[in-house]
Amino acid sequence: MAISYYNSFSWSMKRREMLQRCPAEYFYHYYGAAGGAFANTFTRRSEKLHLLRSLLDTEMYVKTLVYTGLRTLFNSGASAPGAFSAALLEKFSGEFRDMLLGKPEQDHKRPLLQELASTKVSPADLAEKVTARLKEEAGNIEENLLPELLNVPSASRCQLPFPLKISWNNLECYVTPLAAWQNGGTFNVLCSGTENEENSALLHFFALEKFQTPPEKVKIFHLVSGRLSAAEKNFSASGAFRRIRQDSDRMLFLELQLKSGVPDDKIFPRQHEMCGSCRFRSFCFSN
Repeated sequence: MAISYYNSFSWSMKRREMLQRCPAEYFYHYYGAAGGAFANTFTRRSEKLHLLRSLLDTEMYVKTLVYTGLRTLFNSGASAPGAFSAALLEKFSGEFRDMLLGKPEQDHKRPLLQELASTKVSPADLAEKVTARLKEEAGNIEENLLPELLNVPSASRCQLPFPLKISWNNLECYVTPLAAWQNGGTFNVLCSGTENEENSALLHFFALEKFQTPPEKVKIFHLVSGRLSAAEKNFSASGAFRRIRQDSDRMLFLELQLKSGVPDDKIFPRQHEMCGSCRFRSFCFSN
């Protein structure tokens, strides 16, 4: 596949995990789909891959919906959850209707459930499945997390971009903060995903550079069963940054090979163990 458009390179934990999971998925996501958001600009293949790239399975869709609602509520300065769960259910209802009408095919920024591409699941059954999962996830957040999080004074809340770009050693890196706040000279941040040393190191670096907050005054949290869970304080920042650099060197070398004309299937082989849940399965098996 000839690639005529490249996005600027950046590192993220998501990017690392995708390359480890399946190099072919990594290629489709970061290279094959590049430029495909612009209809009739590049190729029909890139447009198709970009649409597949935007697919979300039920779990990821529900998390995305809940996390977006959580960020919006926190950044609004609200002190009470209001109709948090009900609003998310209403949003899903509207988005699901748009999915059935085919609107995401025209605008890839609109969410599209991966399961809709399967003939094994009826739309009614899928809607019921997503609704049940959304009620569980949103209800858990509303009951356990929001009372504590919304207790943070509005003036102490930091409205960070999502995702958050952190430039380290001339390398653009991305992390995903759901909420951030300061109190008593401490920088607190709640992140999506699971705890890892690389994101912790980047957030400590960001806090020092942006807020002049030393490492001992940084607290990182993750969500565990809808509750705040503090990340481990003792970790190797030097080891984390070394691994980020190793990742980037490897990824950039693969990109250089691709730009040099080496066939993508030679650089990015398929890992068939992951095909069952892959967004690009239909495309991969038809080529």
